[in-house]
Amino acid sequence: MRSSSLVTWILVLCGALCGLLVSQLVPKEFRNGIPDLHQQDYRLVRTETTAYEISDAKWISVPWLYADFDLSMDVELSEKMDLDVLVRQVEPRRIGNKTIPFDGRFSVLRLSTERAGEVWRTREQALFERRTGGAELAAGYTATVWVQARGRMLRANVAGTWYPWFEADDVYGSLTLVAHGGKAVLKSLLITNLGQPRAWLWSQWLWIGMGVAMGLFQALVVGFLRDRHLSRGVCLAALNLSFLYLAIVTTGAVKWPGLALPYPEVLWMCLVPGVILAAVGLAIEPTVLRGQEFWGGAVAVAVSVSFVLGFHWYQVSDDSSWHFADTFGPASGSAPSEALAQRVRGPYEVHDVSPVEYRVFLLGGQLLYNRAAPEQHLEPLLSGDLRTQLGQ
Repeated sequence: MRSSSLVTWILVLCGALCGLLVSQLVPKEFRNGIPDLHQQDYRLVRTETTAYEISDAKWISVPWLYADFDLSMDVELSEKMDLDVLVRQVEPRRIGNKTIPFDGRFSVLRLSTERAGEVWRTREQALFERRTGGAELAAGYTATVWVQARGRMLRANVAGTWYPWFEADDVYGSLTLVAHGGKAVLKSLLITNLGQPRAWLWSQWLWIGMGVAMGLFQALVVGFLRDRHLSRGVCLAALNLSFLYLAIVTTGAVKWPGLALPYPEVLWMCLVPGVILAAVGLAIEPTVLRGQEFWGGAVAVAVSVSFVLGFHWYQVSDDSSWHFADTFGPASGSAPSEALAQRVRGPYEVHDVSPVEYRVFLLGGQLLYNRAAPEQHLEPLLSGDLRTQLGQ
């Protein structure tokens, strides 16, 4: 009885530690929920004296972060232009006393008066593929656009036509409207906040509890088979210790983007091998009951170690879907969305494509021009000299 209790405690403790390791895949800033989600609805209505105009040189941004929401907007587009609605936009921001660097993420709903084309686009498709149209609208007429955001899934209704669901990278984010090739007028915009349902899926205590449940399940297996010998219980204990090692390997191999909530399925995949190992324990138990305890334990450990090594090999392989590397590098920050909108960030301002009489573009990047304090950056020094010489 004492040996059986010892095995039970070992299994439960290993399961709890496994759940704790798996829960570490959730960013520590989000383990008690996303702290900066906007809780209010957002309404933007044009008055007779105000026109919310969107052009290549001017975007409209709603900087607040929303989880699930319903969006409704009335918009009018000019001829032969595209309007990109950047949804689930997540970029580096200050949380607490630090800012975590990563490349910004977003999904794009494209409206077009030029041609019909693919409606939803990923970040890379929007940035690198040629403009091939979107949800087709008639130029000069007001169209109503609806967007439903449910977790990572997005769906749009444009001018009365529903389009299929699209999966985004994140379960929350902000919103930006970007124009290409013409002008659009935003007449109304309403975002109805629906909060963040199922936030408990990323709770640390949930995954610890699930690990404990797995440990108890394996302990019940031992009790069901009326195992009262420590050597027999050691088989399942060895399996669970391998399961613990597997969790360590798994959580170290998964690379997740900055300030992103992982898929619950990925967290579950880090725990599910425990069920597999328990099944292996059940398979070898008849062998143990025939008195071949040594060989039963050896088979259990061999199968466990082989499973762990095979899974680890898959984890580190280049084509593993568990790798989520930054496409542009962590220093890019908000550069992807700004590049889509033809905006360039300087040390003191963000430059756009608005028409000016004189324009100087510095090639070479931050490593060449930003080697000291902001006031010593080449951009403000050159701007000061040009203003002095040109008198404007």
